[in-house]
Amino acid sequence: MFWSVLLIILLITIFAALYFVSNIFFRLACDRDYHVGVPNKEPSDGSENQLVKFSKEINEGAKRFDNMPTELVSIKSLDGLLLSGRYLPVEGSKKTIILAHGYRSSAADFSCAWELYRELGFNLLAIDQRAHGRSEGKYITFGVKEKDDVRLWAEYVDRVYQPETIILDGISMGAATVMMAADLPMPGSVKGIIADCGFTSPWDQFEHVLKKNFRLPKFPLLYTCQMIAKIKADFDFKAVSTLDTLKRTSLPILFIHGSKDDFVPPWMSDKNYKICASEKEYVKIEGAQHGTSFLIDTEKCKKALIGFLQKL
Repeated sequence: MFWSVLLIILLITIFAALYFVSNIFFRLACDRDYHVGVPNKEPSDGSENQLVKFSKEINEGAKRFDNMPTELVSIKSLDGLLLSGRYLPVEGSKKTIILAHGYRSSAADFSCAWELYRELGFNLLAIDQRAHGRSEGKYITFGVKEKDDVRLWAEYVDRVYQPETIILDGISMGAATVMMAADLPMPGSVKGIIADCGFTSPWDQFEHVLKKNFRLPKFPLLYTCQMIAKIKADFDFKAVSTLDTLKRTSLPILFIHGSKDDFVPPWMSDKNYKICASEKEYVKIEGAQHGTSFLIDTEKCKKALIGFLQKL
């Protein structure tokens, strides 16, 4: 009897400790108001952090965008959140690119590319993903709910501005978001997708980060984190995978990924490209880390982007 009670107490203690740790990890990953960052891991090859190296260019490009006369626009999400975006028109243009930023980031992700898009005659809509910037929301769902937000943004642009062409452009989590939306019913004006260093699913990405940044296996922590996500944020880490949506899409897709990306490993884009059922292109930038492809090989990225956009 004594040993049975002791075992029960031990199991309860272990589960309580696991729940406590899992809740911290869930909040670190998903809670808008609980971000304190993850351990700063330098590139595995010992090279310089490229986002730090190019911080001046990134900040200056973001500042130029912020100084443009944008129109603040908004929509309601399917679950009632007020989502915000900034619309930057080009006079007489019938083409719009919707920009979906990455995890805990902003339109600054496109600080070095947005002027190219303007030169090509595209209006720009830089959205604040849910739980970011001016948009409402407590939890980030890594594309699971954001994919429906992107569809609603496309419908908004199609209805209000009536463009002939809409392109969905995402980087990192934004790329995963637009790829997860690739098989959803879209206005006929949506002609293609640009996906820069996007992951395949929240589960795959969390598993990678747990191993790389924390040296932890997926079991049991990732499973209990998923349980908490279902209870608190009503989303499942495995609910949506780009490996499912891309095999059903008809939208042309340009994939971009850096060969030295340690945060979202290139094999994820490799898999996305391989399974994609539509017209597709893949540009892998040698030596580029996460989100820095355009900065590392600007000419190669420009050529790919211009060629892709001119075909649509």
